[in-house]
Amino acid sequence: MSESQCRRVVAETRIAACAATAAGEVFPTLLWQHRQFAQAVLRLAGLADRAEGEDLQQLTNELLALIHVLNEAL
Repeated sequence: MSESQCRRVVAETRIAACAATAAGEVFPTLLWQHRQFAQAVLRLAGLADRAEGEDLQQLTNELLALIHVLNEAL
């Protein structure tokens, strides 16, 4: 995956995590764990913003895996 593709994935996973966090505010029945998981995705996206090269690729792969798990849980 190119750097620009990685940056796009980071941006899109951040949007998805923000949506999950907002849903937790609107729907109190959303598990606290899901909201915390979304916050972890946001923190990882912050790290990816500062990463380059192989580190960026690895963080992007981890973000994709985390957001997949979050979406499955919701």
